[in-house]
This record gives sequence, C-alpha cells and structure tokens, in this order.
Amino acid sequence: MAKNTPIEIGLLLDTETTGLRSHDEIIEYGHIMFRYNRSTGEVLEILNEYSQFREPSVPIGKTAQRVNGINMDMVRGRFLDDKHISACMLDAQKIYAHNVGFDRRFISAIYPDLQNLHWVCTMSNINWLAQGVQSRKLEDILSFYQISTESKHRALDDAKGVFAAIQKSDLQTGLPHLVALAKKRKKLLTQYPGAATITQHNHEHSNKQGHETEDAGLVRRFLNNISRP
Repeated sequence: MAKNTPIEIGLLLDTETTGLRSHDEIIEYGHIMFRYNRSTGEVLEILNEYSQFREPSVPIGKTAQRVNGINMDMVRGRFLDDKHISACMLDAQKIYAHNVGFDRRFISAIYPDLQNLHWVCTMSNINWLAQGVQSRKLEDILSFYQISTESKHRALDDAKGVFAAIQKSDLQTGLPHLVALAKKRKKLLTQYPGAATITQHNHEHSNKQGHETEDAGLVRRFLNNISRP
C-alpha cells in the first residue's frame, strides 16, 4: 500500500491469559482486521475476524478463571492458527490493543518476530478522562459510550468493544479517536526480563533472575489500569 495514501490496514487484538506473571500464557486470542482512512477515522471495510482458544502448558489461575470464565476443559486440544495470525499482523500497518504492554508481551512470547511491529495503545493514547469517562478501564469506556458486547473479558468481544469505542468522536476535535491513534509513532518493545519463550508445540520456559520483582511491578501497574486476567 502506497505510503502517501491515507488508507491503511489496522488490526485490533485482545488476549486472555492464565494470569499476569511472566510464566503465564495466552489461552484465548481474538482480532479484528480492518481497512480505514487514517485522516478521517472512517472504517471502510472489515477484512477479517478471528478468535480461538489455546491450550497452555501451565494451569489457568483461579483469578483468571473467575474473571474470564475460561477453564482447561474449554482450551484442551486447541491451538492458534500461527500462519493466519502472523500473516494478518504483518499485513497491518498498525496493531491496536487496549493496554499494549500486556497483550504485546504475551504475543511476543509466542511470536517474537512480531514484537516490533507498529503497536498502538488505545488505553494510554487517548485521554479518556477528558472525554468524561470515569477511568481508562475498558468496562468504564464501554459503559460511558453505552457499548454492549456479548461477553466481558473474552478476547474477540473485548476487541469488538474497543473497536467500537475508538470510532466514537473526540470532544475536542469532533473526529473519531482512531484519527489520533493512527498518528502515534512506532515504539520499540523493551524486552520483558524473564518473559517465557513459548511456541505452540514446544513449551520451553527460561527462568531469569529478578522476575519476581518485575512480575510484582507488572501486576500492580496492570491492576491500577484495567481489570483483566
């Protein structure tokens, strides 16, 4: 796609995981791939929707089960379509997620080649409080805009909720939030110390010193920003 055209492809994704720590893994992935005008924020076409469970090599934490309702019986024997996910993400000019620091870390553990694509955070790059939203949490954003989804804390449904929210108009500019998001510059990922290297068929974990301290900090930051397993 020509660089001077305002038309580009975006991919908005969400994940559900076994927990919040470095050894935890994705148990559900969902994305919406779309063509849009980055100058106007108009979504022109939905290109692809994808959702699938993934069997992890570690148990699903009790807190995660309580929040997302996903148990081992639901994910047993299920695998992500690696080729499809990789192809879609590589075709997109930007990857959107609500709390990129969370989703990007877990995606990068499975697909390290995708970690330094152009990721954009819908949670931190929009001043939701200035829009009148109580907080940056997805549930508060959806409530404010009266956006309903089939299920809470499920990957594709949460992705659909975020997708609807970023198409709402900014109070200051009158343009969809997607316009401001599309202008955000690419940031490289600082690799998470102690993050597990995970593949679909070979679950090997590298335990590095200091991951407990890093994990504790991640948990605190995560819980302060968004309610999600």
